[in-house]
Amino acid sequence: MPRVVNEFEISQERIKQEQTEGLDIKHHEQVESKQNSFVKQVQAMTNTLEEMGNPFLDECENLEVLCTRDIADPKVANTIRNIEHIGKNQYQEYLRGRLDNRTKPLSDPIKQNKLHLFSRQDSKVAKDKLQISSLKQNCSLFSQLYCSCQVRDGNLYELIRHENQA
Repeated sequence: MPRVVNEFEISQERIKQEQTEGLDIKHHEQVESKQNSFVKQVQAMTNTLEEMGNPFLDECENLEVLCTRDIADPKVANTIRNIEHIGKNQYQEYLRGRLDNRTKPLSDPIKQNKLHLFSRQDSKVAKDKLQISSLKQNCSLFSQLYCSCQVRDGNLYELIRHENQA
C-alpha cells in the first residue's frame, strides 16, 4: 500500500512541474480545432433555424425533421411525447417489484422496450418468405385447375401450356 501512495504522490508532483513549465494540458475538447468546429456547427444550426423558421414556435401536432421538414410517423411522435412517462413508470415498477415488495429477484432480466423510434423500421418480410408463399399459392392454383380439368374433361396439355402470370 505505501508503494501505491508513493507512486501517486510522484505522479502528482510531475503534473505540477509540467504545468509550471508551461506545457499545455487541456481536455481534448478544449483544442482550438474542436472549438472552431463547434462554432461552425452552431452557426449552421442558427442559419437553418433562420431559413426554415423556428420549429418550436409551430402550433402543429406533427413531429418534423428539422432540415427537411419531413413529417415523422405518428407512432414515433407519440413515443417521443410519452417516453419520459413510460420510463418513470417502468422505474417505479422496478422499485416496487424488486426492492419494496421483493416479489421478483434482482437477477430477473428487465424487459426490452420495443418503442417506435426514428431508426427502427417496421420489420420487412424476407424475399425468401415471399417466394415460398408465392410458390404455395401457385401450387394451390395448379392443383385446383388440374382437378377442374379432370372433372370437366378438359385438355390437360392446354392447361400446362399457359404460363402463370401471377
